[in-house]
Amino acid sequence: HSEKIKLLKQKNKELQKKYKELTYLQEQGILKFDMQGKITYCNSIGCKMLGLETKILKDGFFLTELFSCEKDKIGGCANIERLLKYNFGGPYEYEWRNKCFVRVVWTACKDKDNNIVGGKAIFINITKQKQNETRLRRINEQQEELITKRTESLNESLLQLRRSQNQLIQTEKMTSLKSVIIGISHEINTPLGIAITSASILRDSFYQFNNQIKKSDISKKDFQELYDNTQDSLSMISNNLESIAALINNFKVILQEQSENELCQFDLRNYLNMIYQTQKARFKNIAHEFILDCPTPFLINSYPDVFFQIVSNLLLNSFIHGFDKKDNCVINISVSMENDETVKLVYKDTGHGIPQENLDKIFNPFFT
Repeated sequence: HSEKIKLLKQKNKELQKKYKELTYLQEQGILKFDMQGKITYCNSIGCKMLGLETKILKDGFFLTELFSCEKDKIGGCANIERLLKYNFGGPYEYEWRNKCFVRVVWTACKDKDNNIVGGKAIFINITKQKQNETRLRRINEQQEELITKRTESLNESLLQLRRSQNQLIQTEKMTSLKSVIIGISHEINTPLGIAITSASILRDSFYQFNNQIKKSDISKKDFQELYDNTQDSLSMISNNLESIAALINNFKVILQEQSENELCQFDLRNYLNMIYQTQKARFKNIAHEFILDCPTPFLINSYPDVFFQIVSNLLLNSFIHGFDKKDNCVINISVSMENDETVKLVYKDTGHGIPQENLDKIFNPFFT
């Protein structure tokens, strides 16, 4: 019983296969033509496909009249010539009359002596397929255009982001530079004030001595006092002007390295101390201790302006936020070599610290 069921299923599959083949053949157009290219036969499927009437075929209809496009006509005729010469051709795709796109296989027709006496074309309608391909191509073109526009928009956004980033970096540099200028101004005020006061005292001493000369009332003691006052005042002026010169020189070094932003060799210990000196004058009212644990000299090849921005911001953070209403303020910077290529810089202070909920966010852009 099971064997019979298997046989029936097998026959059913064969019948379905034959039905599909017959259906496929029914959808095929078939036409025949002689050696002059005159169509001698076209089945009903082909006639319907191409909009041909029996009368037209009887009056004489040639293959060349099938082609809608001159390019297809030239190519098609060449294919037919190749068919008649070499006995093969296809499949080829053409636009035939009635706006019908077809896929054609050319086959030679022979007589009993095996001489080619004409040809046969077996063709199927692929108009819907072509329409779908055209529609798909348009969709792809639209998608590509949309992708191109979005890519251009993203590139513009990226460019704008880079501009904003560069602007932020420049703003940060200007902020740091402003901080240096304020620090230098505060730092210069003290020695400059002392130098001005010393010069004023020296001027008054000479003015008084001049009056004594006019009165012819000068003693050896007066000369000694003028000499001592002059010596002390000049010493004060000289020392404080040297301090001012050193501060200005530090400022010039920082300003130059800020503007150049180039890789160079510099002494990190001296540079860190210089950064601290430019910042501490702004916060003289905050009692603090600064500890710099770094070998001297400590020459490195790096970017000084980057160190300046980082360390100056850390110092400002300590003074403004860490040491707010706090005693026993200490800043400790330690520098060491981890290996031949890596420098380790540790910054610590005894400030209030960072709230626990903010610790994971402090390196997020713009968080502070």
